[in-house]
Amino acid sequence: VEDGYIAKYSLASFSNSVFLTFRETLSKKVEQLIILTASKSSLSSVTPYYMRDISRQIALEGSYTLDTMVQCSPDLDPENCGVCLRLVV
Repeated sequence: VEDGYIAKYSLASFSNSVFLTFRETLSKKVEQLIILTASKSSLSSVTPYYMRDISRQIALEGSYTLDTMVQCSPDLDPENCGVCLRLVV
């Protein structure tokens, strides 16, 4: 174990609904962070164009920590930051 991270895997199969729920949760969280990152208010932060969110997600299959981060290049204006992030996600 390095830096407190553990990689786990299982040979058990999972239903598609588990992955669809996670994908939907992740998509919503990333979109929220894109909006915040591209907003002019983020320009006043210590690290402009950078947002990170760590939240505890509770689902039928269990709970997990979702650590989400988005960042734009500082040479982009707010509008192009949002466009760029949406293109790469």
